[in-house]
Amino acid sequence: MISTALAHIPIGVVVERRKARSAWADTLWRPVLVFGGRPAANAWTWLGGCEDQSLFYAGEAIIELHRTEANNYRDNLLSGRPSVWVNMRPSASEPPYELRAATVDPAEGEAFTDAGSNLVEPVSMPLEVAEILRRFVAEHYVERPFVKRARVNRAQSVAIGPTEMPVSERESSLLRWARLKQTARSSEEGADELPETDRAVVPNRAEMPFDTTSLPPIDSIVADTDITAFLRAGVPPELTQVALRRAWTSDPAIRDFIGIAENQWDFNEPNGIPGFGAMAPLESSVDVLAYIASGGAPSQAPSEGSGAVDDPSCASTNALRLSLESTPDTSSVVGVKEAPQEQTGDSAAKRPRHGGALPT
Repeated sequence: MISTALAHIPIGVVVERRKARSAWADTLWRPVLVFGGRPAANAWTWLGGCEDQSLFYAGEAIIELHRTEANNYRDNLLSGRPSVWVNMRPSASEPPYELRAATVDPAEGEAFTDAGSNLVEPVSMPLEVAEILRRFVAEHYVERPFVKRARVNRAQSVAIGPTEMPVSERESSLLRWARLKQTARSSEEGADELPETDRAVVPNRAEMPFDTTSLPPIDSIVADTDITAFLRAGVPPELTQVALRRAWTSDPAIRDFIGIAENQWDFNEPNGIPGFGAMAPLESSVDVLAYIASGGAPSQAPSEGSGAVDDPSCASTNALRLSLESTPDTSSVVGVKEAPQEQTGDSAAKRPRHGGALPT
């Protein structure tokens, strides 16, 4: 592939091998230095170090300079820390990495990281490389002023109407919607210009007077009063608000309710929080089950002293009531131990006690 670069800068790359403190890798590699020129040493020549850290000459790379990237080169020089991005690719054999490329373009250095597995590291730019790059920027950099394009208003440049226009200048769907909307508005304005004699007079229910005598008195509203009549159309809003306020203040569940707030109620008292206390004992559980078993028929318990049930339909209900109120016989239950009976007298005194030790 023919290169279009205007200049080439040969550099040498030095990498570091360091012992890793990890259970997943034994060593870590990273480029640490670049220098200008072509050394006579072979690639991956050991340069020195110790057991935990060693330096190697990884090989030679060529930095290509393009005129179209002069702006990026200039930004690199003005960044305060000019850098060279070194790209190394993992290999399947020793040495574990091979030198792929090097660049002084920050955008290209960021693109090196797209591979994911490659080792990309910026290192400090040598002075001789920085001087060559500075001369290249001075020769090829062109200041391009930023020009903001003016937005063209197609609604003003294209006439709205049935006139046929070229395909490239035909109105868009938005302009077509605006044209149709304007046509509909014009037709409505023409209808509004009809004489008063041609229009049918339709009475407005909101403007019609409302007969307040059909409503119940405000003072008669209590907690269970139906105030639907005050919510109908035509009722003055002030009267509706007065009726709602009267209904709310008459109901203690609404009037006395206070939202749950910390340190405001006595949480140790079962009935200390309005609306969250124990439910009122309206009926026993036996009555509820008897009502369900009878299919909704109300249960009629026999009067005291009577020995039979007059209504035969309540026989099953009363039988269920007796079975629920009687003590069950647990002698036939398998796998469950019976509760021990309470001992009295000497047997209770001789009962052994365990676990009497107290913590120190």
